[in-house]
Amino acid sequence: LNLEPGLWLFNRTLTLPEGAWLVGPGAVLQWQWPEPWNGTTYHQRCMVWGDHSTFVGLTFDLTGAGFLTWNGTGTGTVFDQCEFREGTLGNWNHYNNVVMRCRFVRAGTGTVAGGSWVSCDWDGTCIAGHAFLAEQGHRLCVVNGRWRDTDRGLVLRTGWGPMRDAYFSQLTFSGQSWVDNGCELILTEAPPTAAAVERCMFYRLRAYSTEGQFNFWAGNVRRCSCANQSSQQSRSAAMASLDAGAIAWSAVSMPMPLTAGM
Repeated sequence: LNLEPGLWLFNRTLTLPEGAWLVGPGAVLQWQWPEPWNGTTYHQRCMVWGDHSTFVGLTFDLTGAGFLTWNGTGTGTVFDQCEFREGTLGNWNHYNNVVMRCRFVRAGTGTVAGGSWVSCDWDGTCIAGHAFLAEQGHRLCVVNGRWRDTDRGLVLRTGWGPMRDAYFSQLTFSGQSWVDNGCELILTEAPPTAAAVERCMFYRLRAYSTEGQFNFWAGNVRRCSCANQSSQQSRSAAMASLDAGAIAWSAVSMPMPLTAGM
């Protein structure tokens, strides 16, 4: 289905079948509900789609809606070159979704359990949660992401299960400043008794003009590796085996610090 450029206004949930393709460069989808989202209710789902659905070039304006979906996604979803405004995607409890070349404007991922996030940008503080929140890291990959003026960068939790073998590469953070109870670039947040963040790879991370830091807050972090070099020899030399348990990031000796810029 090809959507013409312009504003498409809905007042009900848009339900799509399995294998749907929705393409519309220049098309803006917006929802008007009788009761706008109040910051706490999650029953309003703008969209529900079946397995193997694809969305290309669309702008989802979630102003007043809060969430695009809530446990309403199929497996194998692809978002390519889309923009999300003033809300979040919602709950993503599948592992094989792909989001690439998308932009989040005062918007966030919602809660995810995995998937590939490639060449995406996050701009401004999300009004409905964190910019990026993972409750589990089964087959999770985040590559070439940029966070600008957000409240935080990555928030990694293990409420849905362990986060193992996730890959985070070529991530850039800037402008995480002046946020109360925030500004972390990468935050692990879970009770000490919860499942661990373990065997994850953090590669070539950069921070500019930010007050943020890495923060292991009451979470188990084990056998993760951090590297800052491109060659195999340098990368091997820069690897660190972190068996941090529930200790703070400040107590962990990093082999290669984040590159700070002005």
